[in-house]
Amino acid sequence: MSATVRPARASEADRLHALQSVLAEPAPALLSAALAATTETPAEHAGDPVVSTADSFVLLVSVTDSGRVVGYVLAIAGRETHIAELVVGAEHRRQGRGRALLDAAIEQGPSPVSVHVAVDNDAARELYESAGFMTVTDADEQFEETDGRTLRYEPERED
Repeated sequence: MSATVRPARASEADRLHALQSVLAEPAPALLSAALAATTETPAEHAGDPVVSTADSFVLLVSVTDSGRVVGYVLAIAGRETHIAELVVGAEHRRQGRGRALLDAAIEQGPSPVSVHVAVDNDAARELYESAGFMTVTDADEQFEETDGRTLRYEPERED
């Protein structure tokens, strides 16, 4: 299994929305806004159009060796990056795909990086903590059905 991560393609919008539906509290309007903010640019290799989002969005996908989209990360970049959604299909979890998406999003956007996580989502908290995220505050207002926490990643600075 290789955890290939690349920019999303415009033709993958339906698959991204299907993956989003497995999230406990998805934000369909946010994903739609990210997709609407895209422009077509040529891909480096295959000549396929690639989704190049407006400066404020990072939209990356994890694909299988056969090219099937099995996960995505949607981040909002500004003075810092906020991971808005990260999802991997159930049959492809625990294969390093979530971590590969997270690492790619961190590399794409400016640091630091924040994320809101439901306190009962152990797998998500473990993923972010394994990447160096630390809990900074409770984020109870972020979720309708559960309590949440805000985690933050601050990369080591090179002097």
